[in-house]
Amino acid sequence: MPIRTALFTRLCKFDGQKTAILSARDFHQICGRAGRKGFDDRGWVVAQAPEHMIENQQLENKQARDGRKFVKRKPPEKNFVNWDKNTFAGLSLPHPNAFPPVF
Repeated sequence: MPIRTALFTRLCKFDGQKTAILSARDFHQICGRAGRKGFDDRGWVVAQAPEHMIENQQLENKQARDGRKFVKRKPPEKNFVNWDKNTFAGLSLPHPNAFPPVF
């Protein structure tokens, strides 16, 4: 089944022991599913911002409009690793980590 868009709700995953940011290789593997050859001429990759960052941005906009102070929301403490635009940009680099040769 062709998939045109890969949507990331988080850029971290639980590996059975801990939650960590996706490796560049995993990120590229998942992104490669968007826009399959022979079906689409391109694919789309979307990463949603963490919920607490969206709430903080909305509160900042409200503060600018109303002039009231606010308390910033913190990221979840469990099963979450904080990430931002720079993390997404780093994962999006064209060459993920290379495999070292093994003989």
